[in-house]
Amino acid sequence: VGFHKNRWSKNEAAYFDFVRSAVENDHGSAEVDTILEVNSVETRLALLQSLAKRIWEADFESYSRFAGQKLVFKSGDETVRNIKDGGGGICSEKVQALKFLTDNLGYESEYILAGPNARRPIPEEKLRELLTTFEFEYSKRYMRYWQHTALLYHIDGTSILVDATNGNIPLLFLTDGAAERLLAYEDKQPVQAKMVDS
Repeated sequence: VGFHKNRWSKNEAAYFDFVRSAVENDHGSAEVDTILEVNSVETRLALLQSLAKRIWEADFESYSRFAGQKLVFKSGDETVRNIKDGGGGICSEKVQALKFLTDNLGYESEYILAGPNARRPIPEEKLRELLTTFEFEYSKRYMRYWQHTALLYHIDGTSILVDATNGNIPLLFLTDGAAERLLAYEDKQPVQAKMVDS
């Protein structure tokens, strides 16, 4: 959160403009100011969903590694700027972008990591360290727990699972029971995904 605040303060007007345009695209100019006041659960949810949708609509891409600044992995603020410039990001970058924005708007969230054959005990301490340091050199054995990432928000007692990463995954904005069906260790409900062969 501190890292995000520092990055936000360096270009607050541009990031707030991104937030405002996302809400306006989703709700129209008449409702923007009301939603941005975030003085109710409904407006907090509307703002979160507008940001998630805007990030989800951006390309799922890896070409930024080879063009322009040649960023190997973009932080949340870098991903927001890349989306604003017409680019996109991979799943973890888009999650970082959404978390960057919502941390600075006062939302409480946590990372959700997913991977194939992830069985308990989950190496939570090591995964948290990776999320803090982004040091992956000796992390191969932990990465099977982290082939995808999303965010879990907590708003006035409601849990909201948000997956705004795109690729072949639909925009997920699921509350409470619907979110739990995807997050449970037993009897998980699968997410339908589109696979395209070109």
